[in-house]
Amino acid sequence: MKLKTNILLGLLFCSSFTVAQDLKLDILPPSISIGQDSAILSMRMTVNVPDMEAKSCIRLTPILTDGNHTTELPLILLNGEQANKLYRRTQALNKRKGKKSTVPVFTTISLTGDNQTIAYRASLPADNWIQEAMLNIKKEIINGNGNKIQSENIPIP
Repeated sequence: MKLKTNILLGLLFCSSFTVAQDLKLDILPPSISIGQDSAILSMRMTVNVPDMEAKSCIRLTPILTDGNHTTELPLILLNGEQANKLYRRTQALNKRKGKKSTVPVFTTISLTGDNQTIAYRASLPADNWIQEAMLNIKKEIINGNGNKIQSENIPIP
């Protein structure tokens, strides 16, 4: 009887640490406009994570690829409440010390459980392959310990 109780409590304890599995991501078709020296990617997305753990985060990285070439664009960082406080504090300390961020971040959002709209816009050097490039979004879910729990590529039509 004690063993069954311990197993039940263990399962209950482990299930209370679920991390942002229910990401709802709606992306309008992106547009790529090519000028003389640069290409601009624009897209609008709506994000909702109703059960985001406070210490976890989700990284959404747009990736342009045509099979031969691949370019990662600045990522979108979706933070839980405590993860967002830690991120802002780290950025402020690094700025004070004169350190630059090694990972380019387009925006950082503290998730509230409501739908949040992001107007993404990134510029990159123009090249011929960009006209035929496909857009994917790499989704990475990071738990409060900094471990990557889930990673997948989402193709955007």
